[in-house]
Amino acid sequence: MKTRPTREKKFVLVDGAAGYLGRHLVESFISHGYRVRATDLKAGELAYAEKLGAEVLGSDLLDPASLKRVAKGVDWAVHSAAAFDLGLPYSTLKRVNVDGTENICRALTEQKVKKLLHISTGGVYGPPIVTPTREDHPINPVDGYSRSKYQAELVLERYRKQKGLYSILFRPTALYGPGGKYIASAFMTLPIIALEYRLRSLPLLSGGQRLNMVHVKDVAEAAVHVLGQENISSGEVFNLADCDIMSAAEFFAAFYRAFGIQPGRKINIPPFIFDKSVALIGVFSGPRTLAPLNRWLEQAWRQIVNKYHLEPILTPHVVRDDLYYFGGNHAYDASKLIHTGYHFLYPGFAEGFAETVKWYQEQRWIPNLAEIGRK
Repeated sequence: MKTRPTREKKFVLVDGAAGYLGRHLVESFISHGYRVRATDLKAGELAYAEKLGAEVLGSDLLDPASLKRVAKGVDWAVHSAAAFDLGLPYSTLKRVNVDGTENICRALTEQKVKKLLHISTGGVYGPPIVTPTREDHPINPVDGYSRSKYQAELVLERYRKQKGLYSILFRPTALYGPGGKYIASAFMTLPIIALEYRLRSLPLLSGGQRLNMVHVKDVAEAAVHVLGQENISSGEVFNLADCDIMSAAEFFAAFYRAFGIQPGRKINIPPFIFDKSVALIGVFSGPRTLAPLNRWLEQAWRQIVNKYHLEPILTPHVVRDDLYYFGGNHAYDASKLIHTGYHFLYPGFAEGFAETVKWYQEQRWIPNLAEIGRK
């Protein structure tokens, strides 16, 4: 959806612009007629933004002077830069996600930036008491990444109350869509490995959790939409999740369909047993336990990359905190965002995910499904 810029053309700072979401944010704001300053620690990866017409500057969340430089003269800012790796030690997550947020808030306040949109995570809610989860759900993050993002939220709250910094929070569920590398390293590589090893039919799990996801383009477009509204108060929080709350069976059916995998025997797992099984696996799935599996996955994927002449972008890996997403419900209510007038580009998962798989094939990040196992 197109959102007309509020009054004059605003100048928007997007940090983390070399990242997955950051790239889509830059593209969306430019497509809606905004001026954009794209910044990232990896300034060398911002050539795409310059081609789109964005101003490009390097910065570091841990270097206050660089943040003051990139914040100068902008009207709005979107803080999407973060350390997003569930396998990182908490000390690293805190330094980037909490201390870095402190630094960017200070720079924006000093430069009198009018609006800040902060990208947090739905993981701050922790295990849900009510499904689907709304924005007023109690906070109880259980993994290091989510804990660091909640601490960053508290930094924003302090600057909003004490310094008058206008800020809005997004809490997205798991993102999918073109260009993803972290979650996609499992979502895109594991089924290809299965197909390469002639596993063209897999059991269809049912029972277990209820979940929904969100297309990365919807997060970017929602950012444009929300910042362009004049009647949204500072301090508001919005969940970002599509309208398609799926059962585990529906999720796996859409997943299999996108990769041409035939659903095999249906295995019904009661939610209580499903959750306890995931929790038990998590207890015994430390880095040492998972290391042999990850080594085998990486070796298998390298062989596939070489065999099909793929771009060596993705690396399959499994970490213990990933298992959290497969235990318990992860269904979020985005009706608050919808009531502001936002219309999802991808209200359902199946269509958006099928398009995403095609994108990865076209970019040669994964092989064409028709050629797998035939070379």
